[in-house]
This record gives sequence, structure tokens and C-alpha cells, in this order.
Amino acid sequence: VEIVGFASPTYRGKYIDPQSMKEEDRKAINYNLNLSYYRARSIFDYIFDKKKLSCSNQKKLRSLVKVSGRSFLAEKLKDKDRKVASGMSRRQFCKIYDCLKAQKVIIKFDLED
Repeated sequence: VEIVGFASPTYRGKYIDPQSMKEEDRKAINYNLNLSYYRARSIFDYIFDKKKLSCSNQKKLRSLVKVSGRSFLAEKLKDKDRKVASGMSRRQFCKIYDCLKAQKVIIKFDLED
């Protein structure tokens, strides 16, 4: 089982290109990477908190879970969209590209017979 957190490609009120290698964007990428990890970690904590959720397989499942954060690096903007978005404020970007959809957690299951 993999719990993966994501964040929107914004930082301090502006859009940050997920493919940027600029030094000034490193802080934004690190911040959003941590944010996405903690988003996934909160789901992990909830699932394995016996006061909030209790099931017979919790103990067995816990050793099978991987928790990770993908930041906004998986964002699917086309190159032409990135160039346009780089001049936008966070509000403008989120109005067009819906940042709430990027702020998510996905739980993946690898099932075997």
C-alpha cells in the first residue's frame, strides 16, 4: 500500500514551475515537498490511530504501507501553459488550473492473488 501526497504548484502567492532548476525556486519545491509528505502522513496517522479507526488488519497492514510526498512535481501542465503561468499570481493560476485538485492524497493498492 502506498499513500502519496501532492501539493499545488504555488508558493508565497505565485506559481512555481515544477520543472524549474532555478536556485530561487528550490525553497518553494522543498516547502511543497514537505507539505505533500505531511498531507500523506496525516492519512497514515489517521488509519493507524486506534482511537479514530479500528480494524482487525491494522497491525498486519502497517508494515506494508509506504508514505511519500510528490510535491507538485507530477503536475501535468504543457510547456506552453508553464510559460503563461510563470507570470501569474497564485489566485490567477488557481482560478484557471484548480489548485484544489492538485492538493490531494492518493492511496494505491498492489493486490496479489
